[in-house]
Amino acid sequence: MSMKSKTSSKHVLLLPFMAQGHLKPFLQLAHLIRRRSRGLTITILTTPLNVQLLERMSGNPEFTEPGQTGSPPSVVRLVALPFRCSEYGLPDEAENADMKPLAVIMKLLGASTALEAPVRRFVDEEIVRKEGRPPLSIISDVFLGWGVELAYSFASLPLTFSTAGAYGSAVYLSTWGDLPRQSFAKEEGVAFPETRRFLMSLDTAGSYTNEWSEFIHSQLSKSMKSAGWLFNTFEELEPLGLSVLRSHIKHPVWAVASLGANETQPDEKKNTVLTWLDLQPQGSVVYICLGSQVALTHPQMMELATGLEESGKRFVWVIRPPLGFDIEGEFKSEWLPNGFQETVIGTEKRGLLVHKWGPQWEILSHKSTGAFLSHCGWNSVLESLSRGVPMIGWPFRTEQVCSVKMLEEMGVAVELLEGSVTKEDVKRAVNVVLDTQGKGGEMKRKANEVGRIIQLATAEDGDHTGCSLKAIDGLLHTLFQQAN
Repeated sequence: MSMKSKTSSKHVLLLPFMAQGHLKPFLQLAHLIRRRSRGLTITILTTPLNVQLLERMSGNPEFTEPGQTGSPPSVVRLVALPFRCSEYGLPDEAENADMKPLAVIMKLLGASTALEAPVRRFVDEEIVRKEGRPPLSIISDVFLGWGVELAYSFASLPLTFSTAGAYGSAVYLSTWGDLPRQSFAKEEGVAFPETRRFLMSLDTAGSYTNEWSEFIHSQLSKSMKSAGWLFNTFEELEPLGLSVLRSHIKHPVWAVASLGANETQPDEKKNTVLTWLDLQPQGSVVYICLGSQVALTHPQMMELATGLEESGKRFVWVIRPPLGFDIEGEFKSEWLPNGFQETVIGTEKRGLLVHKWGPQWEILSHKSTGAFLSHCGWNSVLESLSRGVPMIGWPFRTEQVCSVKMLEEMGVAVELLEGSVTKEDVKRAVNVVLDTQGKGGEMKRKANEVGRIIQLATAEDGDHTGCSLKAIDGLLHTLFQQAN
């Protein structure tokens, strides 16, 4: 039974960080709250271009499902904050961290702290003055820790939302407070699993500067003062990670993940991909996509392509120019092995290259897709497992390292070897996962089991109420207690 408000016109404010991997879970959260409540206005505040991105995601049928019966219904609003890129030294339309070089991302981090002033004005002028009371709660991204201080200043309940999984978030919270470091040779005082490997990934990645770690440390320190935490995971998927977090945070923790916020793709591109997949045998295709913030070096791209070619397997590869080239520019065949496009893509018709963006949800849902080679960003992990697709992990950053380890232990993923990935690594991993008569068959079975857990998490049927729905009901109970 969901929680229902006794009075109308109560407000919950959501503040996501400006990256697609953060925006999607916030939109999913907003609509879960809408579905389980009455009389709430749930407002997502972000910059204008990110509001447009959220609007493109909002066409998903799940977001038009009716909420609780009775009146008034809860509603979700998207509100654009004033934001001028030039004021922060950002290129035009650089309001989102996706597909941006590190220098731009660093400026965007700084700009994100400047959003506090317009958010404060919005709360004061549009909520407090017009509605006569502050928001019930301000739920801010873990990277926008200033939102916690803002909530306290308005006597709203301050909550923090980590859009990563529980396992990765546990490592994040246990380590970032100690950065920047000069050396990760010791693990003294470390409380969580996989911390050593996480720290080494920071030490060797070369992209995590003192400026970056100082920003994260500052925002996490503020986020740790919140009255409760939400995590983008499922209670029954990550019981260990959530248990560790609860013992560490010592405040309420809710696992509130759901699925459904996928950006609308052009029909022409979607139809091309799905038509090609329709011609392939069931479970025979490996889908390759390394997220919106990863750019392969040219040598890495060559090794991946050669490994795919020598594996003899079918593939769909969402491909972009290599690191150092304009990511929005035209893709050049010279970035791939000699004859790759003519032979593997053209003559053999064994692969399909999809430039820049692909219809990921539809690809993962297709019967021909048998594996997903991914950076293991958390949204990609949840989408893949929800469709019962085992994974090949190629982690590049931070909690991705931890996620791959957890997935390996669950038996639903294999990892490309650390360090310089070779064509042999690619060939080996692809052949293992697509071999349904061997280890790949067992991985597929376990991925299907995890998929059923995820599907049930947001389902309600008879006596069954999914774990994510129960978590939202618990969250709403806390909010209404605050109001009363």
